[in-house]
Amino acid sequence: MTSPSGSHSEPAPIEWKEIRDHLVDGLQLDPEWIVESPDQLRWQSGFLPTTVMVSARGGYEDGSGLTWIRVTAFTPILTVDEQQGTSFAEHFNARFPFGSFFWEEGALIIATSLQLNANSRGILTWFHTAVLAQATAAHAASRELFARAETDEDREFLTNSLLASDDQLGVRAEADDLLSFYANEGARESEDSLFQSGTECLERWEVAKPYFKELMSQQGWHKVVDDDGVLVFSTDDMAVGVIPEHTGDVANMYGQGLRIQCPVSPPLDSGPGSSFLNEGNLRMAKQGASHAGNLGLVRADGVITAAVFSYLPPGYLYGFDEPADLAIAVFNAAIHVTSGAIHTVME
Repeated sequence: MTSPSGSHSEPAPIEWKEIRDHLVDGLQLDPEWIVESPDQLRWQSGFLPTTVMVSARGGYEDGSGLTWIRVTAFTPILTVDEQQGTSFAEHFNARFPFGSFFWEEGALIIATSLQLNANSRGILTWFHTAVLAQATAAHAASRELFARAETDEDREFLTNSLLASDDQLGVRAEADDLLSFYANEGARESEDSLFQSGTECLERWEVAKPYFKELMSQQGWHKVVDDDGVLVFSTDDMAVGVIPEHTGDVANMYGQGLRIQCPVSPPLDSGPGSSFLNEGNLRMAKQGASHAGNLGLVRADGVITAAVFSYLPPGYLYGFDEPADLAIAVFNAAIHVTSGAIHTVME
């Protein structure tokens, strides 16, 4: 991965303490609502705890000596059968582009992970943004399921199914105020700070695009679409698109930003179903590369294609002032999304 401008000396390896400090300081987590053990912490943002942990370590086989660390955040939501769980996951993934909801071993879970190395520190902000979005999405999903429940019996069943207990942290009666930041349900007003930062980020992106195109070309990607703000690059094996999002549910919730889209199937005659999507998302959650998006379906002109989606919100993009640095940040994120697709869905 490429590193934004700065010192050209060999960077120190990235370790858990740096990731932990970036997360705790960046989100200003209340110390009384986190509990820590080696290489992990658990955060009680509301009634559902989120665990952030080192899930794997390794080195690259290119002779560089560079090592990587995979950090994963996961939030179990409720116990549920497979048919309902995979259906819920497909539904909720439409509004969570940073990782995925999936069903595994009787539970609905949401998870995000990044494989980080010394040259990709710049995407730590993306990770802590994703952790906050994940905790918010988990609680929003549980509230939606309760709202759907039609009887007291259904609501009691859901209450008993929630995976909300935490013996060490106890029950948090009042959710962290952070969970309101990405809880928007409609279009943001022009005075909204997230709307304003998102607008500025997309304006900066227009300036940064030539640098991004050059980076992609240098790394062997061929430009196949450059039209109406949409960029698509391909290699012999895959394609990746970068699309500005000005409106829609995701832009309303997380602010205007950039959607990363990586097709992983040929055109399909019909939708493959929730179980197919769940299998792909579960594989992304379990492997060693980044799990920074989710497998969903693209429907256009009567054609259905499976693709991995991710999103770069202003919470991530705004930190890069220089066009070249913003181009590198988007490039690094796009490569993380494609690596997750290559090593899981496409294998």
